[in-house]
Amino acid sequence: MKSKYYPKSDFFNADLGAYPSFTWRCIWNTQSILESRMGWRIGDDLINHEFVTWKEETLRGLFP
Repeated sequence: MKSKYYPKSDFFNADLGAYPSFTWRCIWNTQSILESRMGWRIGDDLINHEFVTWKEETLRGLFP
């Protein structure tokens, strides 16, 4: 899909384009939902705001 719909960009900056497939329209419409959820996850779960560092115990759990 990348080579067809956003060859010179990334998913979050991709345009819908002309004559998109039904599948691409459905996926493209999830951009804002995914972006808002990713920001929340990274901002609250992985960063220690008191010291502005990564929460190492959380990272270790993600990558055993």
